[in-house]
Amino acid sequence: MSLLSLPGRLLIGLSALFAVAALFVSPGFFTIDEVVYMLGADAFARGQGYVVDNGYSAFGSDALKIWFLQPGVDGLVSQYPAGTAWAGALLLSLFGAKGLIALNVAAGIATLFATRALALALFGSEKVALGAVALLALASFWPEYLFGHWPHAVSVLCTTLALVFFLRALPRETGALGPAVFAGAAIGVGLLFRLDGVLL
Repeated sequence: MSLLSLPGRLLIGLSALFAVAALFVSPGFFTIDEVVYMLGADAFARGQGYVVDNGYSAFGSDALKIWFLQPGVDGLVSQYPAGTAWAGALLLSLFGAKGLIALNVAAGIATLFATRALALALFGSEKVALGAVALLALASFWPEYLFGHWPHAVSVLCTTLALVFFLRALPRETGALGPAVFAGAAIGVGLLFRLDGVLL
């Protein structure tokens, strides 16, 4: 697909729409999960490792132990995998409070292209591929995932990429190792962000 072709222009346009919309979304939190992801990324950005320093280690009060923060060796830690803390620490320094949203928007845009590749591999039709992208982007929860702090878009991207590479490896008698390694790497990266999104 050429980026100048109609499918390429549609994907670029949809990607630009999501990128511009991200500039206007609120960085506020919708769920407790988002708060915990942000606390983990903020702690890592501050050089505290995974320890969320909210006074729990000093006072030990259960009132300071909010949902999804668990007592660790040095204090409270997020119950979630470390990928969001690692990526979030870097992105918080670049985008401030919208750092985790930037991660999801980037993953969400990449997922549009991966969805197209997956549909083409399965059905061999550009119309079906564009329909799949349109359904994902405009007729599902996708915008909610892109503009939130939780890394659902990252896990969907990793799972979709794993399927694309798996399908590339499957019919080959030789040369399947490369796509198979990429499929496994995509699953591995996905597990760094959310276990359920990849394992289910």
